Amino acid sequence: MVYTHAVEKTLKSLASVSLFLLVIVGGAHLSATFLIMQGAKNETLLLLFQTLDLPFLLSALLYGSAKFALSMEEATGKGKAFFILSVLLSTVILGSAIFINFAFLDAKLLG
Repeated sequence: MVYTHAVEKTLKSLASVSLFLLVIVGGAHLSATFLIMQGAKNETLLLLFQTLDLPFLLSALLYGSAKFALSMEEATGKGKAFFILSVLLSTVILGSAIFINFAFLDAKLLG
C-alpha cells in the first residue's frame, strides 16, 4: 500500500523531530555518562544519567521506526507492513526497558 502524501509528510516530520531530540537528549545523557566515568560525581550529573536513559531510547526508537518505514516504502512499496512491524518491535523494546528500569534497583553510584 502506498502512503498518502499526508502520512508520508507526517513520518518525515516525526523523523526530523525525533532526530533533533535524539541528538539533544543523547548528547546530554552520554556527556553525563562520560563525566561520571571520569569521576565527576555530583547530583546534577547523576540526575541526568538516571533520568535520560528512557527518553534517549524513545527518541532513538521513534527515529528508527520512521526512517525504516520510509525507506522500506521507497524500496518495496509495502511500507505499512514494515511500519507496523517496527512499531511492534519498538513497543516490545521500550516496554522491556521500562520494566528493567523500574523493576530492578540501581546500583549506588556514589558508594
